[in-house]
Amino acid sequence: HLSHVDAHPYEVALWVLLKKTQSANKDVRLQAVQEIAANHHWQDYQYQTAAQIIDQRTAVGLARTPQVDLRFFRHPLPPPALEDSLSAENDLRQLLASLPLSEVDKCVQYFTSLALRESDQSMAAQRGGLWCFGGNGLPYAQSLTSVPSEKVETFCLQALVQHSKNATLSFDIVFISSQPIKADVLFIHGILGAAFKTWRQKDRSTLEEERDAKGSDDYTECWPKSWLAADCPNLRVLSVEYDSHLSDWMAKCPAENQRKSLAYRSRELLNKLKLAGVGERPVVWVAHSMGGLLVKKMLLDAADDPDLQGLIKNTKGIMFYSVPHRGTLMAEYSVNVRYLLFPSIEVRELCKDSPALRNLNEGFLKIAKENEIKVLSFAETLPTNIGPMIKIFVVPTQSADLGIGELIQVDVDHLNICKPEKKDSFLYRRSLQFIQEALQRYTSQ
Repeated sequence: HLSHVDAHPYEVALWVLLKKTQSANKDVRLQAVQEIAANHHWQDYQYQTAAQIIDQRTAVGLARTPQVDLRFFRHPLPPPALEDSLSAENDLRQLLASLPLSEVDKCVQYFTSLALRESDQSMAAQRGGLWCFGGNGLPYAQSLTSVPSEKVETFCLQALVQHSKNATLSFDIVFISSQPIKADVLFIHGILGAAFKTWRQKDRSTLEEERDAKGSDDYTECWPKSWLAADCPNLRVLSVEYDSHLSDWMAKCPAENQRKSLAYRSRELLNKLKLAGVGERPVVWVAHSMGGLLVKKMLLDAADDPDLQGLIKNTKGIMFYSVPHRGTLMAEYSVNVRYLLFPSIEVRELCKDSPALRNLNEGFLKIAKENEIKVLSFAETLPTNIGPMIKIFVVPTQSADLGIGELIQVDVDHLNICKPEKKDSFLYRRSLQFIQEALQRYTSQ
């Protein structure tokens, strides 16, 4: 035990703070992490002591603290020595064999079997065992062809990435606040979208960048993270991610087609959102383009699932940015040049006035009215450049008009309808106002 007699004050302070990081009180833990990170006068052995004692939660808190001393973190173990040029490939193969054997996604199984088939070395054959994936025996007792080790490693890594996707973390948490979370805001992108692509600030011209160079500190690559999180610190801000394509030219997995449909994606995302606790507190959805159709499909599916009634009851608002409720001209354009573009499943589902979209819309309107869900829709008024000398209105106003809630027309194209020009722009201020009003009753408690 240390005492004030046999220990330097800095030594005592270190152990006191380390003990506080294990407190049951969250505020005490956060304060301890901040005080530890603020120290830059300790000896090397004290930093090493802290690095060996702190748990993962404390380490994450320190890692997120600006200007933290890197001596708080232990150096990674050195990589194992490679016996020969094939050791890395063999190690990857062994790692694949140790992965879960049941309930494996079809594309994971495909990439895994491809990685093993294309390899010119067989650890399984040497050990006389079986490679099992998805509950099916996959005997690997032969070498098919000679393939460069770089290609084999690529296959292995692709399979590992698929295996490594945690179901509860397959969407990006773009902000974590120290304040109690009282509601969730979910951002759903459209075709070819992503968290730091769809939800970034509007791109500026070179002239604008030069003119605003001195005042560009607030420029953000993700406005939900930089702006919304600061304005609403008691919200959990999530960005849901999913792969999408305009064309099927680059299809990679035989099972990919069924995974691209709204129905499949809806069920897949609902399961993951449930694991993440979405639906346990008030929710506002924010969607761009096809993402809005996905939100409507998820709510329809949730309404038919007894285990997801909480998601319906806790949905307080939905904000649509140019969502093609009645289809899009882009889908018709793609079909007309199908031999050039070969439209994907996503695009084909967006055909104007399709029966599927009509049924989806009617079902959603019923749910929205029954549960008094607030709705705000934004519509583009400028054509979008989709190619040389080709500009079209991707989602005309009549398609963006859901039929309930407020519809606001904005002088931007389809790509920029969800990208505010700046924090005090009308697009952001109105979006913020809608979220605050939809959740005011719950966040003010």
